[in-house]
Amino acid sequence: MKVLKKMLAVAALGMCAAGSANAEIISDYYNPFDVRITTGNSYSYTHDMRDQGMPGPTVNWATLTVDFYDLFDPLSIFRETVTLTINNTTTYTEQNVSFLGRDYTFNVAAALAASGYVDVIISVGCTPTIFGCAGQDVWFDDSLLEASITRVTPNEVPEPATLLTLGAGLFGVAATRRRKQRKDAPGGAVLG
Repeated sequence: MKVLKKMLAVAALGMCAAGSANAEIISDYYNPFDVRITTGNSYSYTHDMRDQGMPGPTVNWATLTVDFYDLFDPLSIFRETVTLTINNTTTYTEQNVSFLGRDYTFNVAAALAASGYVDVIISVGCTPTIFGCAGQDVWFDDSLLEASITRVTPNEVPEPATLLTLGAGLFGVAATRRRKQRKDAPGGAVLG
């Protein structure tokens, strides 16, 4: 009987596994075809990953890569200051946007995990002068949100007929073993 219990325990353990986890990379690309953003006129857009199953999966990392460039003031010693507000909670500021432009990368894992989307508001500052504040402008080229997520996929529950067949097979194995022990015992005594 101990053998049967052990075999049933192993079978139950195998069938009751919590599920399997698999990591994957998801992304969302936004390209407005170059937008000029000026002081006092912010620009907003959204990377929405709810159609890709967010929120829910574990977010291992998520980065927002945005491309800005400064077209109208390549010789200025005061480069533009760009501020990004993410999901109305986190603020990132980048200074000295270059004439040729470059990609700026921001960590947005917490925002994506909480809501499944990343709302971005881009605004530019102003350059202090002796006459006050001179307006700035910057060109926004494109934006890419990438995330590594881990989904937990539950295992399928076996049908009752499958469990019945497995149970009958295990019972048969145990009965055969018990019969063999009786036959091999000296004088046909039952071994426990």
